[in-house]
Amino acid sequence: MSVVASWTRKWAEKRKQPFLFYTQTSSTNDRAKEHLFENKKYKNFLFIAEFQTKGRGRENRKWINSDMMTSWSYSLNQAPQPITVDLMGRALCEALSRSWPGCPFRMKKPNDIYIKNKKVAGLLVEVVNKGSLHQLIIGLGMNVLTHPPSPCFTDLQEYMAKESITEKKWVLFLDEWYKNMSAQVKKCMTV
Repeated sequence: MSVVASWTRKWAEKRKQPFLFYTQTSSTNDRAKEHLFENKKYKNFLFIAEFQTKGRGRENRKWINSDMMTSWSYSLNQAPQPITVDLMGRALCEALSRSWPGCPFRMKKPNDIYIKNKKVAGLLVEVVNKGSLHQLIIGLGMNVLTHPPSPCFTDLQEYMAKESITEKKWVLFLDEWYKNMSAQVKKCMTV
């Protein structure tokens, strides 16, 4: 089992965050879409995967598998504003910067996170509407302990070579990410 997926699962269990866990799936965003509008059980839900066979980014670009793949599904009472993707990117960059101060994270608009000039994370934000129901799906792929064999990518552990990425630090990041993301979800409906 992926250690990062395991830490994320334990975080969700401890905080009583509803979730589904997959050892392998096409994409966590695909799983979130399958459960949309199914019943109230899947409102504000987390989907976690160890491995995605068809991970994707914006404009159907292939997302090479990383060791952190999640999708958050939020039910909204109105369609989100066009700036939602930027708000989610900013929320992620701020959560990473607070969790690992001194690491030079930067956001490449609208949805990629870099350390210096190498990609470490990406977001796929999708909105599904059905009548007056709106579901916001926020997919996150992040290279935490490993990254694809390409000079364009890095992982958090590689950059933080002197400081191990531990479960405790990961949990602090997840708390910060969830708090930031939830605050931005509210903003994306009122801006």
